[in-house]
Amino acid sequence: MIIYNQIEHLKKLNENLQYKEVIQYAKITLHITLEKKRYAEALSCYELLANAAYGVGDIANFCRTMLEYEKLCLIHGKKENKMTYFYLLSTLKSVENNEESIEASKKSIQYASALNQLEFLAVNYANIAAQLAILDQFDQAKIAAQLANYYKMKIRNTGSLKVKVNMGLVYYYAVVGDSHQFKLVKNELLQFIREGQLIYHAQIAFSEATILAQQQEFHLSGIKLQKAYEIYKEQKNTIKLRILSEIIQRYQLQSYFKCYDELLTIIHEVDVGAILYKQIQSISSDDMELDVVSATFAYKYPKIHTKKSMEAYVNELMQANKNVYCLHWCFITDEISELFGALFVEQLLFELFDSIYKKVTAYRVEFLVYSHKEGEFIVEGISNEEFFTLIMELEQQLQSSIVHLKMGSVGIPIHFGFAYSEEYSKDELTYERLIAHADARLYYAKSHGQLYMYS
Repeated sequence: MIIYNQIEHLKKLNENLQYKEVIQYAKITLHITLEKKRYAEALSCYELLANAAYGVGDIANFCRTMLEYEKLCLIHGKKENKMTYFYLLSTLKSVENNEESIEASKKSIQYASALNQLEFLAVNYANIAAQLAILDQFDQAKIAAQLANYYKMKIRNTGSLKVKVNMGLVYYYAVVGDSHQFKLVKNELLQFIREGQLIYHAQIAFSEATILAQQQEFHLSGIKLQKAYEIYKEQKNTIKLRILSEIIQRYQLQSYFKCYDELLTIIHEVDVGAILYKQIQSISSDDMELDVVSATFAYKYPKIHTKKSMEAYVNELMQANKNVYCLHWCFITDEISELFGALFVEQLLFELFDSIYKKVTAYRVEFLVYSHKEGEFIVEGISNEEFFTLIMELEQQLQSSIVHLKMGSVGIPIHFGFAYSEEYSKDELTYERLIAHADARLYYAKSHGQLYMYS
């Protein structure tokens, strides 16, 4: 049941184009599935991981995942797995060799036809249309685009595959210079993607640059390319940077793109195969005992204290007559642990802590972490109104963190208890007293099912 629930959560994240989150959680699920020899679920994890790695432009991780996926797919893969494998392979080959990309798409189509998988028929035909257009085989490209549109109309969901169908089509229409269809597909894409999904906005800008170059609007084309370049550069997306350089050369746009020399330096200096994939930071790999914070965790979150340093910090504030809030938080994860397993919950708790940390760092705040699901922070020099506004903002942000099951979603309960230094006279005010009162109020909030308890 745990593996089943984790896979459902991953599928939902993928459908919502949340590729970074897919990578974080799929690595956990993959480890469990391989350990238990649940190969069907392991293949699903590989597919989701490879798709997500490509989505964030991590070519090294994508290639490594595909190598492992290929081995397992050959031995244990069913038609569905082979269909997905050849589709993913076509996305990689589109960077290296257009003709090989087309051949991989055709193999995926064979399996998709047998399985009546309309999404894969649509996305593969869209890819073929784009690749054939690049090869100037416009008659065949037109047929492929028509088939992609035909199957796209039959797709009910608006998940990641439908987005990729439109990405293939928008680039096809850009290459052939069909402004009307280009705008229609672009507008449809913009309805599916969110502002934060920069890779898709970069690809739209890249396609706009192509159609502007077709119309000899070279200056405007250079501006669009610059927008795409800035996003790809920030992402270290070597895949897209290489394609971008090819388009600049194809349409002779070197003089209209101000960072051309820098682009060439980046793609020539980076050995794609040698890129080391940076592991995502996880609480589970760090020592989080009461008085010990690992060097890596402290480096990532410099405002974290040991108990001893936190006590010294707060006592120093009190001696200087500074007003402070002490807040103790706790997540309740028993139900999630039963449904998804301990490793999954550890990653989830890391993300939730990360949300708290980033939300409050605009204020003068210092942290002490008790365990994976519990900790405190001290806020200095903040008014009552500001503090309660912060608590409400935290609640709203944290309640948006949910896990997905087949039959719905589950939230992660959180409770707060806090104490304010102004409640106490100077003689009775100590760090230990402040902590004790915050803890007592947290306990009361938990036992009464409330978000927080203050007085």
